Amino acid sequence: DIRVGSYELDPKQDPHRNNAVKWLQENVLQRDIEVKLTNIQHDDGRGRGRKRGQTGGQSRNPNMDGHIYSNGRNIAEVFLENGWATVIQPRNDMGGRSKPSMPANFREIEERAAEAKVGLWKDWDDQNQDDSKTEQQLSERRKLSKTGLEMEVVVSHIENGTTFYANDAKSEKMTEMMKAMEELAKKKPAAPAQIRPKGGVKYAAKYEGYYARVRVTGQDHRQKPEDDKKKGGGQADSRWFVVFVDYGNRASIARSQFIELPAELRLDAYPALATKCELAGIESFKGDSNVYHNAGTFFSYYAFQYENQKLRMKVLFDDQDRKSLHV
Repeated sequence: DIRVGSYELDPKQDPHRNNAVKWLQENVLQRDIEVKLTNIQHDDGRGRGRKRGQTGGQSRNPNMDGHIYSNGRNIAEVFLENGWATVIQPRNDMGGRSKPSMPANFREIEERAAEAKVGLWKDWDDQNQDDSKTEQQLSERRKLSKTGLEMEVVVSHIENGTTFYANDAKSEKMTEMMKAMEELAKKKPAAPAQIRPKGGVKYAAKYEGYYARVRVTGQDHRQKPEDDKKKGGGQADSRWFVVFVDYGNRASIARSQFIELPAELRLDAYPALATKCELAGIESFKGDSNVYHNAGTFFSYYAFQYENQKLRMKVLFDDQDRKSLHV
């Protein structure tokens, strides 16, 4: 029912999120707490902890919603009171299941924090807010939000043990895009004379024999200077770092492997098909390289058992500002 931190800041640089974490460390860590569950979802027998192929019954690891109390105080109320969090409206469309309503006092506490201009509300000016426009924007965000939805996806790229990119398994857009790339390749277009990184997604690049749309992030300067001189310098044999927007993976691609996209296939006309996803509440341990890589390998084993394998995931929060799903 609440979101900790700002929508506009990187979580690692967010002072409000850091204040909330510090409060938890000082008041909750290694202490007795009370947990009040408001909803338990067993995913109709398809939850985590179920053996492959097994159906029916209940999952051993269901999804649980509820509230945490420390010394009789709801922790969410503390976060709202200090302006470290904002209220989010839970979705009711949960695959036929209803989610318990949000506590009535959450909005009141949030409004008091805004009036006191604490935390997130410090620089907020309610006098200059266009209520109709703000409400319209919030309404549009709620319509587009995937929070609470259960989705069937095909994983396209795994970044590490907790971060991956996925395509909607029920969408036909990936098939359409692959056909469009094949038709473009048949025309044998010439490589652009010069790569211009700015200006959005306007190129496709060949990777493992196939063209796919890319966003150019910068030039790869790892090539030795003497090699540039031998080959004429300039961009003749330059390489560029790219992100494949429909898959999520990154690579260094030679200029000769680029082609320009027609207007109808550029990002403003055809949105990226890969969505960044993060396992909610955890991150891969970076203190040990073996552990870090083993986590990614473990995830890969279950996500890529066969071609176009479909996975089922539940979106706990759709971070529309960072374009990432917490699942």
